[in-house]
Amino acid sequence: MAIRMAFFDIDGTILPFGADELSHGVRSALQALQKKGIAVFAATGRPPYLVPHFSGLQWDGLICFNGGYCRDGGRVVFQKPIEKEDVRRVTDNARAMGLPVNLAAGDRMGCNFHQPELDEFIGFARRAAEVPADFDSLMQEDIFQIMVAVRPDQEEALFRGTTGVKAERWWPKAIDVGPVGCTKAEGVRRILEGRGLGPENCIAFGDGGNDRPMIRYAGIGVAMGNAADEVKADADYVTGDAAQDGVAQALAHFGIV
Repeated sequence: MAIRMAFFDIDGTILPFGADELSHGVRSALQALQKKGIAVFAATGRPPYLVPHFSGLQWDGLICFNGGYCRDGGRVVFQKPIEKEDVRRVTDNARAMGLPVNLAAGDRMGCNFHQPELDEFIGFARRAAEVPADFDSLMQEDIFQIMVAVRPDQEEALFRGTTGVKAERWWPKAIDVGPVGCTKAEGVRRILEGRGLGPENCIAFGDGGNDRPMIRYAGIGVAMGNAADEVKADADYVTGDAAQDGVAQALAHFGIV
């Protein structure tokens, strides 16, 4: 199996939650991949404008919004916003439940009001939650993701009346809402096919529920030691925690670097 591409979730995978910078071990491992000609991609629920840039590392491409926006180098390979009627329904349903939403468009994002859990969720990307004065105008833009702090038992009410959206949960208190059919695995597939490659040519790392399709799809799927049990069950290999350079450990285990 010739590994040509590597896909990395960010929060809880290459970065421990709350961290801003790569450890020396992880940075060195990612740099070693690129020196061998293996492309390094971020595969995240974050919008492209919240993907971190690290000194000494340049991403070869991005999978953002859990597969809703994919870029190989400077070329956009795929993008799919949520249908506007579903944006309105999710927003209205959340408001009826007393919950705010955070809408993420192509180049900005904003909430209709604050809530501690949602503010904390947004804060994982080292970004403060903002309530724009023109939230109604934001709703009319192409929205790729909606963030809502809901429990699993509240999801049915949140999605009532919608036709084309689904939840991705990587944190117990909140979800990313995106279009049906958009997953990190679909993003990986589109990137690989654009380069004439298949799943056997890639390795993928993750820790959350939104990483499970990607971990199952990749030729080598790696779950972090801090991942939930169901994520580990999908993986070909379980490595160390994000805080213990688990990414570097797995790349060494497979002899890739």
